[in-house]
Amino acid sequence: MKERFYIYTAWRDSMSRLTDEQLGKFLRIYYQMQLKELDLDYETGDPMLDMLLDRARNQLAYDIPAYEKKCETNKANGGKGGRPKKTQTVSGKTQKNPNGYDIESESDIELDSELDSELGTPSESSRKNVKKEPQKRFRPPTVDEVEAYCLERNNRVNAERFVDYYTSNGWKVGKNPMKDWKAAVRTWEKREDSNVVRMSNAQQHSKDINDTLDRIIGGQI
Repeated sequence: MKERFYIYTAWRDSMSRLTDEQLGKFLRIYYQMQLKELDLDYETGDPMLDMLLDRARNQLAYDIPAYEKKCETNKANGGKGGRPKKTQTVSGKTQKNPNGYDIESESDIELDSELDSELGTPSESSRKNVKKEPQKRFRPPTVDEVEAYCLERNNRVNAERFVDYYTSNGWKVGKNPMKDWKAAVRTWEKREDSNVVRMSNAQQHSKDINDTLDRIIGGQI
C-alpha cells in the first residue's frame, strides 16, 4: 500500500473553484481511489466536483500502474539478491571520500529509493533496457462522432456546440490537453441535466406565483 499520494499543482485553478465542503469531499474520494476502495469511474453527480475528478482519474490511470510496475520490479530484484550494496557509512552519517565529495548516508539512499518507487522513476539501467511504449495520441472527434455518442447516452448535449467550444480553446480541459473527449461529454451531460432541473424548478415557481395572482384577482384570497 502506498504511504503517500500527491496533489498536483496543475489542479490549483479547478480546486480554487470548489467550496470547502466540495474540496473536502474531493480529497476523501481521491484518497479512496488511491487505496482502490472506489473505482476510478466513480462519479458524484456534482458537475464541478466531477470535472476535477476527471482530471484526477486521468492522472491516477497513469500513476497507479506505474507504481505497481515499480513494485513488481523491486520484488523481482529482491529475489535476485536485491540492489547492489552501497558504500558503508559510520553511524548513519555521511562520509567523505578521498576526493572530498560527500558519500550518501544509508537514510538518504533509502529515501531516494522510496521516492523512486512512489513516482515510478526508472533507474539508469532500466532506462537503457526498457523500450518506450508509444503514447496514444489524442485525436479530436468530429461532430458526427460526438453526436453518435450523445445519442448512445440519450443526453441533451449539443454536439456541434461541444466541438466548437473545445476547438476554440485548443482541446484543453483547464490548462491541460484533453485525453478523453467522452469523459468531457459526460461532464457536459451532468451539467445539462442540472440546468434542466433548475429551469424546471424556476418554471414551477413562476407558475405558482401566477396561480396565486389569479386567485387574488378572482377574490379567492
